[in-house]
Amino acid sequence: MTIAEFATKRVVATTMIILFMVFSGYTAIKNMKQELLPDFNFPYVVIQTKWTGAVSEDVDTQITKKVEEAALNVDGIKNITTTSAYGTSVVVVQFNFGADSDIKKVQVQSEIDKIKNNLPKDADSPVVSGAGSAAGVSNSMALFITLKGANEATLTSFVNETMKPRLQRNRGIGDISITGGTERELKVELDPYKLRAFNLSAPEIYSKIQAANT
Repeated sequence: MTIAEFATKRVVATTMIILFMVFSGYTAIKNMKQELLPDFNFPYVVIQTKWTGAVSEDVDTQITKKVEEAALNVDGIKNITTTSAYGTSVVVVQFNFGADSDIKKVQVQSEIDKIKNNLPKDADSPVVSGAGSAAGVSNSMALFITLKGANEATLTSFVNETMKPRLQRNRGIGDISITGGTERELKVELDPYKLRAFNLSAPEIYSKIQAANT
């Protein structure tokens, strides 16, 4: 299965994983297919908010739309792209050519601070980051890849075991962070009769499992 077969953009999706890749320089992306790349000539600011356990529809109405409305108060916006996934909201604000992303980041942060108290109490505080320069070109660039699949466990496994290692082999990629998906969980049921037979206790089993996974 190829990366392209998994990559699908959605505004709201029940099962979604978002990869955020940071490139160390412009030369690192010269050989990538142009259809995969956003317009790097325009500086942008990214607002990411995590709300653990929230379904995508709630994330969209209670976080994404509020963050988007707040960001719209900043001048010089060229385009806004939003993504609402299970437990995650991402808002990408692209500014007009020549804008200073450092200044825009401060302005966006100021607007987001005004609406923090209107977001769900159990959601994390929005994280605002930016890239670009006054010249419209950055030495640190980023690319979002959004993936959607019917089976969350299969999608998570594909991203962590196949896609991420493949991307990490590309020279120039400084960092890859993954948002969404599920973590593998192992459920252990103890048999009290066998515990007594082997003279073991539940805390001892817990300690052995913990030691084997550290």
